[in-house]
Amino acid sequence: MGAKILLKRLDQLESESNLEKLRFYPGNFHELTGDRWGQLAVNLEGLTRLIFEPNHDIRPIKPDGGLDWSAVTSVVIIEIVDYH
Repeated sequence: MGAKILLKRLDQLESESNLEKLRFYPGNFHELTGDRWGQLAVNLEGLTRLIFEPNHDIRPIKPDGGLDWSAVTSVVIIEIVDYH
């Protein structure tokens, strides 16, 4: 995995005030499901993903039960992995 793309993704996460602003950035920021529910991912290279989750005591949830991306203002990096 290239350090350049990893640094770009970390910079994207750091530069915006909330996740909603990243939703349509290159890299496919997306929520995970199943045993990774509550985590999010962004593409690095190939099938490698940067995994992170909201850094909030209470997960910001919309009325429909989905993650409120606009209320996520801080994240914790979990791992870099190919989970496919």
